[in-house]
Amino acid sequence: MFHPCRCTAQQWIWLKHDPVLHRWGLLQVRMRILDDGDVVRLPASLLGPMNADFDGDTVALFAQLPDVDGDVPECRPSALALHDLTHAPMFVPGKQYLYGLHLLAQDASRLQRFRDALAQAGAPSDWSDQALPKDALAAWIKQVSKSAQPDGRWWAIVEEHAVQALAQDPGMGLGLMAHDALKELPVMQCKASKLFDGVSKTYGQLEETLGGKSLDAFRRPSEKPNDVPEPIAEVMVASQTSIGDFGGALRRLICRSGTEVCDYRLIRSAQCLTEQATQRALSVKAGAKPLSSSNYQTALGGLLKGTERNPQKESDELREMLSNEHLGNRQRNGANGRIPA
Repeated sequence: MFHPCRCTAQQWIWLKHDPVLHRWGLLQVRMRILDDGDVVRLPASLLGPMNADFDGDTVALFAQLPDVDGDVPECRPSALALHDLTHAPMFVPGKQYLYGLHLLAQDASRLQRFRDALAQAGAPSDWSDQALPKDALAAWIKQVSKSAQPDGRWWAIVEEHAVQALAQDPGMGLGLMAHDALKELPVMQCKASKLFDGVSKTYGQLEETLGGKSLDAFRRPSEKPNDVPEPIAEVMVASQTSIGDFGGALRRLICRSGTEVCDYRLIRSAQCLTEQATQRALSVKAGAKPLSSSNYQTALGGLLKGTERNPQKESDELREMLSNEHLGNRQRNGANGRIPA
């Protein structure tokens, strides 16, 4: 069994996400122990190759593997940065970070500080300010793969500076708007958003998505007998339709609050609740129905404002999620400020 308290700071451990279908599902990574509960936090760049997300799944940690002694540098992410066959970069952070890199490249002083930080760490510092952020990052990773001793902490520098630049426009200009206006946004033009990459080829499909019709093909036809069970039409379509209500609630509340009242522990607690609600909303086990988004938003608002809950208005599923000790402590302690309802 893995016991974090018996491990030393910065110790190399094994991170495993099942099912392991390739070498990127079992990696040797450096661990830092935080006074942060039982949550395993991962750098953004590790998420893609490990097929890691935040919908309630878990990862396994091992201090050592059978018949493997000591460190194995060949199994570190920095040594597996390029795919052997396709030569594609494997460890690339998501669209928010890519947009941050786009903003970074537009600011000469910020870009120079970024290059200086890379050089000081011994990393390649030749970062293009002309290429699309995804292409600039891919070119940099290919340079890193040629280094004698690539260091995973170099990726931390990239993520750190990308997030700092993203703070200029954290909402990325996204909102409810027509297709023509949406495709003109900088986040679309720099292709940081994968959903709208190649948007000109999928105009009709995009219009259907923006119009809320992307799931129509899975709905039950009106002429089909209602007594025929059909989980896809009755559960999955309704669940997928409600995901925006759950995923967007936290962002809307925080956007209206001001960052001065939201410390990272509070946001993490609320995000944990959001992910649990999203996972439950997608559940089709035993024909489970989606959670009520209105009840969820009420509970989430109470969590963020530190007010007492009203269990009588909560479903059994929601009450079960809110019984989590960490979330409950955060709610009892409350926030340092007040967030608009």
